[in-house]
Amino acid sequence: EAFHGSALENFHCILRCGLKSFSGNRERMRTGDIFGEGVYMSSELPLARSFAPRALAPPTSELGAFLSCVAICQVALHPSVRRK
Repeated sequence: EAFHGSALENFHCILRCGLKSFSGNRERMRTGDIFGEGVYMSSELPLARSFAPRALAPPTSELGAFLSCVAICQVALHPSVRRK
């Protein structure tokens, strides 16, 4: 499993369409693509959490005044990928 942190407003699209790479699209991307094109995930929850900024919760939320969201993802590797 791996973790993916993103802004709360992105999760409606993530849940509907899956994780998509917006590398090179400066209008859609907030954090950059320092390691190249792709969807970034981490095996470390605190690192993924650092990419999930706190957002104001809806007034009816019972979870608190602020929310942040991190996806827990199952990763399926292509046979050509070698694990270290």
